[in-house]
Amino acid sequence: MLAIFLDVQNEILEITRELEVMQRKMQRFEAAQDTEDKDSHMRAIAGCIHSVFSGMEKILKDLIRHIDGVLPTGEDWHMQLLRRAKYSNEGVRPALISEATFLSLNVLRGFRHVFRGAYHTNLIPELVIERANETLKACPRFIDDIRLFQMKIEQMEVRES
Repeated sequence: MLAIFLDVQNEILEITRELEVMQRKMQRFEAAQDTEDKDSHMRAIAGCIHSVFSGMEKILKDLIRHIDGVLPTGEDWHMQLLRRAKYSNEGVRPALISEATFLSLNVLRGFRHVFRGAYHTNLIPELVIERANETLKACPRFIDDIRLFQMKIEQMEVRES
């Protein structure tokens, strides 16, 4: 196994833990009666979404840097990273993520932008819950995509040796 995939596995463990925290916070948000408790849980959920997306983005950055040798630059590098991950790099690597995963990650990228730029008091609870549900769908797909990518890379390595 390439060392980069050990790092990826460790990051996936962190993402999975954060996803579990988010699910518990979602349950507590739904059960809470007190407005301050609901707000507190909603802010925690938003933070978890941010963390999970950032972890997935880190995996893409690490893999693309390691395999392609260079990362996108410029103001829109986050979007370019997702696009680069969606497509194969002919003769170098297959696509890292599927179209469905790309679409979900792009929605979460937009949320992360709002989360980082807004005061948490401006977060809309319904939107946060929608993005949390999107995260719950996107994360397992992302992990499956990355595992499939790893298998393809390892097969390419065997063929080349």
